[in-house]
Amino acid sequence: MLTFYLWIWYHYTTTDNIMALLIRSSFYNTQFDLSYFNWLLNVKSNPEIKTERLMVLIFSSLHKVNLQTLSSCLKVTAQLIDSCCC
Repeated sequence: MLTFYLWIWYHYTTTDNIMALLIRSSFYNTQFDLSYFNWLLNVKSNPEIKTERLMVLIFSSLHKVNLQTLSSCLKVTAQLIDSCCC
């Protein structure tokens, strides 16, 4: 676990690191809360964050999650791509 956070801290900017920690921590809640991902939908207002890097952060965090969580993440990721590419 600590290795993951150190790897994220080393390879990503501060903004990406915060986002990765939010994504990661959301999967440990007993009730999945989409507020983390709704916050990510505002990413297009931040020019430092690239869609590809955000997708890598999201999908690299997707292990040991249930299908409902995975489905929710995929839907929000699709919304994110639509909002960034328009």
